[in-house]
Amino acid sequence: NFKFDGTRLLPLGAVHISDMETTETWAGTGSADTTNFRQGTQGRLLTSTGAAVTGTRTPATPLDLLNGLLSAVDYNTTTDRVQFDVFIDVAANVDSTNTFLRLGNAGDTAYFQLPASSWGTLVNGWNAISVARSAFTTTGAPVWSSLAKITLSVDATGASTVNITWD
Repeated sequence: NFKFDGTRLLPLGAVHISDMETTETWAGTGSADTTNFRQGTQGRLLTSTGAAVTGTRTPATPLDLLNGLLSAVDYNTTTDRVQFDVFIDVAANVDSTNTFLRLGNAGDTAYFQLPASSWGTLVNGWNAISVARSAFTTTGAPVWSSLAKITLSVDATGASTVNITWD
């Protein structure tokens, strides 16, 4: 079952976080990837050559992810999940500690963070990530109902290179 939010179809109970399209302003490193993307016309590509790189987005209105992240499997609030797709060129080159998704306040002092080590087994190509909200670690006192910044971080092991496209 799906609902229409005025722009896109979403599974019932889902809350949209980001499109990775040109209509969104991202700061930091990264570029549009018009080759590897799941929906729309592009994804957000971050390339690390052995040092962590980040891209951030500050939505016009803070995201309210407290309600509506119901599991598509059982519609149970105890299994609220965050889902996203990443395209990885060489999964073995991902530094799984310093590659992460972070959702937090505008000052990045209170946030929920999910390192790649919690994404499951990563493969070359597309990885559909679906994790319980409880899998995120916290810093400070973040609240799911007012998330003002999205941070994507990509890091490669050693002096390796890794390309990750988020969509």
